[in-house]
Amino acid sequence: MGGKENSKGFTLIECVIAMVLVVVGFMAVFSLLTICLRTEVIAREMTTANSLARLKVEELKNSARNPGGSLTANTTNYFDNPSSRYTRRWQVSTDSIGTQTVTVLMTPNNSGVILPEIRLITRMN
Repeated sequence: MGGKENSKGFTLIECVIAMVLVVVGFMAVFSLLTICLRTEVIAREMTTANSLARLKVEELKNSARNPGGSLTANTTNYFDNPSSRYTRRWQVSTDSIGTQTVTVLMTPNNSGVILPEIRLITRMN
């Protein structure tokens, strides 16, 4: 009976190692959540931009279209700001067989999230 007894339980070092592993796991989950939220915001904004571009194509489809416009500069009657986040520009060009190509470009205004430009090109008679 003079020897050490086997004690059951955790030592301080085992508890510290377990806490470090739990903290590392939580950090991984939180970084994944941050990436998921950022991706969701970008997807929502791209969906909005795509819808606004399609609306402009439908509007142009149902109206008289004069060739002109620019995708790089704000040309009178060929751009608007359908929302505070985007500038919408369009260009109408006529080819040799009489069909028109309509290009709508959605350019993001300076927002906190980096968004790509949305370009929609279609041909109309």
